[in-house]
Amino acid sequence: MADITLVNAYAVSSTEYHRYLPLGTLYVASAAEQAGYSVDFRDYQQYKAKNLFDLNTFISFLDNSVDVIGVGCSSDFVPLVLLAFQQIKADDPNKTLILGGPGASSIPSNVLNEFPCVDILVRGEAEQTIVELLNRSFQQLEVVRGIAYRDCDGGVHVNADRPRIPNLDNIPLPAYHKVNMKSYDYIYMITSRGCTYKCGFCDCAPIWGYRNKTRSIANCIDEFEILMNLCGGIMIRLADDTFVLSRKRAVDFCNTILSRDLNPTWGCFARINLMDEELMGIMAHSGCSLVYYGVESGSNSVLQKINKGFTKEEIQRIIALSTKYFDQVTTRYTRTKKVK
Repeated sequence: MADITLVNAYAVSSTEYHRYLPLGTLYVASAAEQAGYSVDFRDYQQYKAKNLFDLNTFISFLDNSVDVIGVGCSSDFVPLVLLAFQQIKADDPNKTLILGGPGASSIPSNVLNEFPCVDILVRGEAEQTIVELLNRSFQQLEVVRGIAYRDCDGGVHVNADRPRIPNLDNIPLPAYHKVNMKSYDYIYMITSRGCTYKCGFCDCAPIWGYRNKTRSIANCIDEFEILMNLCGGIMIRLADDTFVLSRKRAVDFCNTILSRDLNPTWGCFARINLMDEELMGIMAHSGCSLVYYGVESGSNSVLQKINKGFTKEEIQRIIALSTKYFDQVTTRYTRTKKVK
């Protein structure tokens, strides 16, 4: 029997249904397995049902879970997961129910106070946290950083933040063996975590403390090659908040791809004020065919108010240049035609 049922419960589009490789939960599964624990991994995207936002459907998906259930979810899925947790806890009070992912991380006290069914809420990077929780058999929670939890008397506690993982090369690669890689429309990997920019609306950069932690280029390209072998010719999308934060690192990444003669197709999140024509050419030559720009607005006054750090004139110039080098230039990370 598995030690934990780990669930990916991220929202899916109701208008254009695509399956996304569940990178975050696969990282957590891999960390638990490396520590010697058995993981029952489930990806709700793959469940065959007419309406994935239906409560009974989600509860049915969780049938035959082990006594510890950990669910990572986006904001869209938090209400559904909490309602399901209520019913699961009512049916079996001995279940340990853990909530993770960005959906509830910013309001741990609110969630735990309003929903006594949640035992533990994991905040931030979960790879080390889940292993520590499993090692302690969910005891002595007061010393586990990066969680909020409910004690035996019902009291809610928010522990100190867990320090960022300093060397991402030390994290085991995602547990790709837990899923059918070819069943996903979008394949992601990360080369870094976090963004240093302070755009006024962003919820991603604050989660990472406006700091960027990177993997070594060799470590990234090793995984890149693994993904190419697992997935064939599908595009590999870099899920870094901003892949081009370091121009030198982006160039090194591209040159290493070329030196290994991999011939991939890949895409990334870029940023208007960090792109130039020379960099575009290097990226395109190494197989980059899609760039996503967070443009947000075509109004200079709005761009200034939200602290974007560039103007509409720069947007127009960079996007026009980008269309010379990349097949897809978009402000939404979906399949698009080349902008003319």
